[in-house]
Amino acid sequence: MNTYVPSYYNKFKCIADKCSHNCCIGWEICIDDDALAKYKKLDREANTEILKNIEFDGEGAHFSLRDGGRCPNLQDDNLCRLICRHGEDVLCEICREHPRFRNCFNSFEEFGLGLSCEEAARIILSYPEKVTFEVHTEEKVINDDREHILRDRYEALSHIQNRSLSINERLEKLDEHIPSKLPYSETEYWCDFFLSLERLDEKWTEVLNEIKSLNVKTLLEAPCYKNELAAEQLLTYFICRHYRYEDGESNISEVCSFARLSCDVIFNAATVLFKNHDSFFDALCDAARMYSSEIEYSPDNTAELLFEVSF
Repeated sequence: MNTYVPSYYNKFKCIADKCSHNCCIGWEICIDDDALAKYKKLDREANTEILKNIEFDGEGAHFSLRDGGRCPNLQDDNLCRLICRHGEDVLCEICREHPRFRNCFNSFEEFGLGLSCEEAARIILSYPEKVTFEVHTEEKVINDDREHILRDRYEALSHIQNRSLSINERLEKLDEHIPSKLPYSETEYWCDFFLSLERLDEKWTEVLNEIKSLNVKTLLEAPCYKNELAAEQLLTYFICRHYRYEDGESNISEVCSFARLSCDVIFNAATVLFKNHDSFFDALCDAARMYSSEIEYSPDNTAELLFEVSF
């Protein structure tokens, strides 16, 4: 099976202790069987130190979080004790792969970087070129139907990445060829919808309530896309990450609506967050990180949003 990655994929490298929103804080870290087996093979002292911080339940094993939701392996200097003492090879899969994700299709798969990581968000939103997908691992495939499966996605991206037009003009062209299914556009409606979903961070609740207070009639009119490059890359990211093709049909209309709404919410959130950042771009990256953490890293929230924009 061939594997493809976006053209910015290999630019990512974890910034570790320099990260403002450490992924080792606030997340339950599940431990796969291979990693657990590696821990048990370490010397007695290391083995005991690691295993005492692991909880086992009916669904598997995970690290017991400490005060503040910190992973027990996260040192006071915000470096991982496991890496410092034993190297990256002992990491469990979720720690080794984050923020990478994988989408599987019939005869190929795609890897990507998730926006919930602030460094990945910075790379994605500032990437200067039109995003393309490159072969990451190539194998001989008899029936590689990638061109056919991604046909609708190619069309959507041809409009989104048309840099001879403004972002708003590109979205108009996109809507002409792939009509949006967004059922409502009132700001209050969408803020209330997002507030009805499961939320991880109280800051996200504050941001949504502040967006409501902006007195903007519709989210779609609010942002005016102060950074068109970032808007293009956000739209491209969401369309690529959430595109699906099953039984001869794609979800292109829903996923374009999902991308449009997500981009608008993020730009509105950045407007709210701007007062706490040195630049609008920094606020935009923070808004994208927060949005992705709240929506994309909750399968239920993602499913509810895709359902909401499907009519």
